[in-house]
Amino acid sequence: MEQIPRQLAARLPADAIACGRGVARIEDDAVVLDGGERRTARAVVLAAGSRQAAGLLGQESPPMCGTTCLYFAAPEPPFSGPYLVLNGCRPAAHSGPINSLLCPSNLSAAYAPPGSALLSVNCFGADTEPDLLETQVRRQLADWYGERVAGWRRLAVYRLPDALPRQAPPVSAETAARRVSETLWVCGEQVAPPSIHWALASGEAAARAVIDTLGGLAQVA
Repeated sequence: MEQIPRQLAARLPADAIACGRGVARIEDDAVVLDGGERRTARAVVLAAGSRQAAGLLGQESPPMCGTTCLYFAAPEPPFSGPYLVLNGCRPAAHSGPINSLLCPSNLSAAYAPPGSALLSVNCFGADTEPDLLETQVRRQLADWYGERVAGWRRLAVYRLPDALPRQAPPVSAETAARRVSETLWVCGEQVAPPSIHWALASGEAAARAVIDTLGGLAQVA
């Protein structure tokens, strides 16, 4: 996932990106940074998380869904192949907290040292205390994969209270960028389904819209 922005940035001049600079507000033809610096532009594309984008647009923050991800090291993967394991029990709450499980080292050996496997377990919500959640997760994993789960070593726990905006059907799969003023466009999960591939598609749509508006002075590969 990290390689996506790195590959995009590699195509730009070294001084074209300023990292670690917060945006205080967006004006008609400029972005004002937290320190007061004002950057003018012919076009501004807002590509941020739902809460951040809503704040900069002066809108109410949307309801969000949280998630917690636990990473484990195991002597071997519990299954072979590049598969995402989904909890198919209904309701899922009766079987345990796990929503999905992935073995990244099945996708690339670089994700784990030789003789080891990396497992990622995703659970809905970000409120449960990590040790308690691990106990619940291990109990459910033992039902799936047996006693070998006891030998899995917890590596890290990530709690993401604002993982995704809450969606209700019908969810539009239209890839688009929204123009909110003469110089400002919004892309990402504000206007498209929240996911990596839809974010990329929405970003490209925003780029094409800006190019069309500015008279085609650049090209999008």
